[in-house]
Amino acid sequence: MVVTKSVKLLGEDSNTTIIDGGISISEWTSKVVISGFTIQNGIHGIHLSMWSSNHVIKNNIITKNGYGISGAYNCFEVTFSDNIITSNNISGIWLNFAHSTVSDNIISENGKGKWRELSSGIDIVEGGSNNTITGNTIENNHKGIGRIRYSEGNIVYHNNFLNN
Repeated sequence: MVVTKSVKLLGEDSNTTIIDGGISISEWTSKVVISGFTIQNGIHGIHLSMWSSNHVIKNNIITKNGYGISGAYNCFEVTFSDNIITSNNISGIWLNFAHSTVSDNIISENGKGKWRELSSGIDIVEGGSNNTITGNTIENNHKGIGRIRYSEGNIVYHNNFLNN
């Protein structure tokens, strides 16, 4: 599914409302809300293209994808909250967003696939700057947070890191 304009995608129940194959948010798109789904079996569960902004991703189960959530450089002001991001082959969240918030998620069992050595619950990379990561449970991933590079000003506090 490709989203090309501001829209609210609201599922009835994240346990029973399923998007198979992932969601991509197009370049220059803003103000997309995705809530209440199981998003599975995509290369990316949710992919944000460059220059997209002001999205809210909440109350979803994001599972069995290559990347749970990923985005291109220059995505900003994205809120990820109250999601279960689990069993994705590469990374739970590939965070190269700026001025975004990752809060109150369960990020578990990610990065145990073919690319294990390069995988984490959260990867903070190229331009992933000035983000706040708080209140998450990050457990049973190959690495809890990995590959922090070419990024600055990130605040990481009050998270639970277990068995990574």
